[in-house]
Amino acid sequence: MKVVKQFALENGDTISNLGFFIVVSLIFVLVVIHSWKMKRSTTDKLANLALKNDTE
Repeated sequence: MKVVKQFALENGDTISNLGFFIVVSLIFVLVVIHSWKMKRSTTDKLANLALKNDTE
């Protein structure tokens, strides 16, 4: 256990960078999977959302 604490103290910045990378990668993968599972009508509606005027 002492070795693990020493490793964590010496390499804390590397461990935190790796942790943040893993969290961001998991979020990205979840968003991609969610977009693949969307219905075609929903994706078409979201794709054309930016083309609508503000007056509508």
